[in-house]
Amino acid sequence: MPYRPTDRTRARLAAARERIVDAALDQLAEGGYASASVVNVARRAGVAIYVIGLGQDVDKKKLEKIAEETGARAFFLQGASELPGIYATIERELRSKYLIAYQSTNTGNENTFRTVELKCDQPGVEVKTIRGYYP
Repeated sequence: MPYRPTDRTRARLAAARERIVDAALDQLAEGGYASASVVNVARRAGVAIYVIGLGQDVDKKKLEKIAEETGARAFFLQGASELPGIYATIERELRSKYLIAYQSTNTGNENTFRTVELKCDQPGVEVKTIRGYYP
C-alpha cells in the first residue's frame, strides 16, 4: 500500500516549509545571520536546512554550504512558480530519511564539533547526512 500522508503530517510539512523558507530566504539572503552561525545552531539542534534561493542575486556557494553542512540540499529557482516542485522534492526526502545512531568511543570531555562520515556501498543510493555533532 502506498504511503498516504495524514492531515497532521501535511500540517507538519507545511510548517516545516515555512521554517525552511523563513530561515533560508528571510534571514540568510538579507544577511540577518552569518552563515557560520546558522550552521552552528543547526548542528547543535540536529536540524537540516533546506535552502531555497530565488532569482539571480543569491550567494549560491554560501547557501549550498549551509545546506550541505546540515545534511540537506540547496535549490535555486528563477521564479516562484517552481516552488511546488521543490516542496514536493523536499517532502519526498523528508519522508525517506532514516535515523542511524551509534555510541562514540571518544570519552573526552571537550565540547568540540566531532565529524562523522557515512558511506553506502549500494549503487544508486545517495547518502545525505549532517557533517557531525556536538557531544
